[in-house]
Amino acid sequence: STSIFDSATYMESPKAVLETDPLRGFSGLSVGYAQTKFVAEELIRVAMGRGVPAVIFRPGYITGHSKTGVTNLDDYLMRLIKGCIQLKKAPSMRNTLNACPVDFVSRAIVHIGAQAQSIGQTFHFYPPTPVRFSDFFESTKNFGYEVEFVDYMEWRDALMKLTLSNVRQKNRSCSRLSVLVRSCRARVCRWSAMVHAQSYLSLTSAVSSRLLISAPCAQID
Repeated sequence: STSIFDSATYMESPKAVLETDPLRGFSGLSVGYAQTKFVAEELIRVAMGRGVPAVIFRPGYITGHSKTGVTNLDDYLMRLIKGCIQLKKAPSMRNTLNACPVDFVSRAIVHIGAQAQSIGQTFHFYPPTPVRFSDFFESTKNFGYEVEFVDYMEWRDALMKLTLSNVRQKNRSCSRLSVLVRSCRARVCRWSAMVHAQSYLSLTSAVSSRLLISAPCAQID
């Protein structure tokens, strides 16, 4: 997962992170999710060093199916959109949202993983046409929802107030937002931190570029 880059080591660096770069910055990861992904990668590299064939994939957010729209409604991004709709507010954020549909990610993993030259390599997933968070939130208006853009801190405080209020009233649908609130209560949560982050996704290695170009989403078997 690209969440392994959610530390000051990468967010304060002026350089892009290549797939061939060594992994650094564990001490700067404050979220358990990112820490487990970091440790998982290190374990895989240990296994590689002992002769176990493996490939490391680093997707960002994985969204619903590009054709059917089927998705996990309890996913982080879905809770985020739900919170914005209920608040009728969304944070003003122009940073890029690194997200790819599940059908592309799954097919790419199967295709790339089956290639002998992929063994021992690392692959970043990044959408060919990046979408900004502001576009993501703006899309809710296309479905008739009224959403106003406000400062991030104003949005965060309003979200916390709404969620805590509904938890007290035992409103199950709103209490699901508690996970989102816990992450946003921090000074910088995972996705807002990307406002300050440098580009860390670079499909520059010959192997990844060749494999992805030769196997577009619609043609991967």
